[in-house]
Amino acid sequence: MKNIFESIKIGSLIGKNWIGRASKKENSDLDAWTKDCVENQELFNILQEDKEIVSAIERYDQFNSEKAWSAYERRIGGIARKRRLKKFAVAASTILVLSISIIAVYQYLSSKVDTVDETAVAQIEPGEPKAYLESSKGEKWDLQNLNDQHREELKQKVGVSVDGNTIVDTKDADIEAEPEWMTLVTPRGGEYKMVLEDSTEVWLNADSRLVFPNKFVGTKRLVKLEGEAYFSVRKNKQLPFIVELNGMQVRVLGTQFNVSAYNNDVSIKTTLVEGKVSLYQQESAVDDIVLNPGQQGIYNKDETIINVKEVDVSQYISWKDGRFVFTYETLEQITRILERWYDVEFEFQDEALKSVRFSGEFLRYDNLDEIFKIIRKTGTSIDFNNNGKTIKITR
Repeated sequence: MKNIFESIKIGSLIGKNWIGRASKKENSDLDAWTKDCVENQELFNILQEDKEIVSAIERYDQFNSEKAWSAYERRIGGIARKRRLKKFAVAASTILVLSISIIAVYQYLSSKVDTVDETAVAQIEPGEPKAYLESSKGEKWDLQNLNDQHREELKQKVGVSVDGNTIVDTKDADIEAEPEWMTLVTPRGGEYKMVLEDSTEVWLNADSRLVFPNKFVGTKRLVKLEGEAYFSVRKNKQLPFIVELNGMQVRVLGTQFNVSAYNNDVSIKTTLVEGKVSLYQQESAVDDIVLNPGQQGIYNKDETIINVKEVDVSQYISWKDGRFVFTYETLEQITRILERWYDVEFEFQDEALKSVRFSGEFLRYDNLDEIFKIIRKTGTSIDFNNNGKTIKITR
């Protein structure tokens, strides 16, 4: 309703100003409105160029009330209503200009509101390849925005190069980089691929950190992970590959697996795709647990125990291939994953909504609103109210 009343007020002021029927106060109000913000002045300028309004004003300027009345008088005769009809003719022409002005203002304001709403939704775009590389000396490189100087600096100082959206440990014999621990960081809304010095490939998910040496030395290949990553480990019997997590280790010789180890999750999940991996609890005398393909080891941080179950691995590795696959997951867990990838925050208006479960498959690179549309169609009466980067979930 606010737009309707505002349109009537502003449209009337503009129309009266153009046909010279505005009072001093109305002209003053219009002047104050146009100076209130840039958008108002732009609207005033746009309406001045509107062909329909210009045409109406021209018809008003060309209107000759005396001539019009004479023509009318010749048709019906009489002069009794001459003054009233002359006023009516002038008023009708005035209303024409005012009506067009009001309609034009209303259409503009309405389209402006719609555009803002659509933009707010469209701004929640999916994540993209972006990451930062940090050295143990405190140097930091934005891998999305490297110039030639930065690329050469990375090669010479730490022995790594960037190839498209992949950071690679270079094996160039001319590089004399000293062994050094590096940290690859993907922010919320980011992902990146890493090829380690031994040709092991690592896909790092959003909001994650991979600590790695630019050269593997000693009797093992050790990396440290916070967050989520998919590993395709190059086989080397002499040098086992170890992923150190918060409270446990994953040890492999050559295999493919996914690890989800976010600090704010209650468990660490290791999902094996092929090969074999051993799970060790740090600082524990408990024997290691061996996983076979299709199995998932779940380490409960609070109870410090590891449970193993059979799973559909596609649900846990689909993110690497550009999809979200949820199988009877709670809305709380789903939104936690979406928060990291779309860099948003979810607020539940009703705590009971957190436990509502969904199954479905979504494209990871879709606009977030596309996912909302699918969930709405499930008939659960759940709605998502977007307010910039905060989404409120309501019934």
